[in-house]
Order: sequence, then structure tokens, then C-alpha cells
Amino acid sequence: MQTKPILTGLAAAILILVISAASFSAGLYFGQRGYVAGVQNNPQMTAQQRPAAERPSKAEQTTPKASRPSKPEAAQLSQSGPTGAPSWPPDALGHLISLTADSITIQTQNGQVTLKLSASTKYTNDAGKTIPTARFAPGNMVAVFGKDTVTLIMRLPQKR
Repeated sequence: MQTKPILTGLAAAILILVISAASFSAGLYFGQRGYVAGVQNNPQMTAQQRPAAERPSKAEQTTPKASRPSKPEAAQLSQSGPTGAPSWPPDALGHLISLTADSITIQTQNGQVTLKLSASTKYTNDAGKTIPTARFAPGNMVAVFGKDTVTLIMRLPQKR
């Protein structure tokens, strides 16, 4: 007759362990610093940044490129950016529409952006070497650094 309370206690202890493990796992997934919070704060995570459970399967990785959606050009650049970039990501990234002595207009993924230039604005290629403004043409992919006034415009390599 003594075995019934022991079995009941053992069953209760196992149940408490299962509930504790589930609560801990849910906290890791849904908590303030959990996976879901990270995705909500940074929805454009790369595949390498996602936890293994969220990465594409081997079958998805071997799908021919034609059937896969193409990545935006900005996502194809490395996380640290080109060698000549002062920091990454730039304040604006897109295709050059127009470049004048006092402003630049680019087409970004979110629409057209026009930014002010100053006499100290530098013009470089992706290696960080200074190039003349004549080398910038409409349609070039450019990275722009500087929020209020542009400090650097970098011409990025064209897709081949």
C-alpha cells in the first residue's frame, strides 16, 4: 500500500519537469530576447543568421536558381560591405537617378530619395579609391553615407 503514494509522487515530479522544460523552451522562443523577438526586430535576417530550425532544407538549397526568388542587390553584398566602405549598411543604397553639384537622387527599394551634397562630399569606387564624378552614370548602383549631408558616395560594381 505504500507504493501508491510513491508512484503518485514520482508521476507528479515527472509532470513538473515536463512543464518546466516546456516553459523554459517557450521563454527562449517567445521571450524578450528570444528568436521571435529577433525576427520581429530584424525581419531581413540572412539564412546564416537564422537558427538551424529556420534555415532552408537541403532540398530547398539545391533548387535551381530560376525557380528561387532573386535576392535584392543590397542583400547580395557581404555583411561588412565593400572594402572601401566606412561602415555598413550605408544610409541609402540604390540605383543612381541623377547627380548634381548639390544633390543626389537614387531609387531605393522604398522609393526615390534625394539627399544634399556638400563641397567635402567624396566620390569613390567599392575599393575606396577616389574617382571623378563623371564616372557616375544613371543606373549605377551606389551606396550613400551621411544622413543630413552626404559625406561619401560609393559606386558599387554592376551585376554581370
